[in-house]
Amino acid sequence: MSSVTDANFQRVVLKSKKPVVVLFTADWCGPCRQVAPRLEGIAQQHPEVLGAKLNVDENPATATKYGIRSLPTMLVFQNGRVAKTITGAKSKTALEKDLAKFLTKER
Repeated sequence: MSSVTDANFQRVVLKSKKPVVVLFTADWCGPCRQVAPRLEGIAQQHPEVLGAKLNVDENPATATKYGIRSLPTMLVFQNGRVAKTITGAKSKTALEKDLAKFLTKER
């Protein structure tokens, strides 16, 4: 799962040909540390989506632009737009259910 920043967000996320699931996170956020490996596992199993994380403390402009108020929050970007919002630490199964629309291939 790649890290994105305010500087490369447009290039990596908004211009991606694939759906991108961005985990908005912070070093101090315990639930974020729980959900990150689950999201990374999903991204590895499903090459049709990209997984990325953005540290809100280090990249406040992007977090502010998308109205991130609680952590962890995941936004799914498709064709440069927010296609889905997922909030809270969820199990891998729950995340897969939330992302089912974007997960088309099994590995």
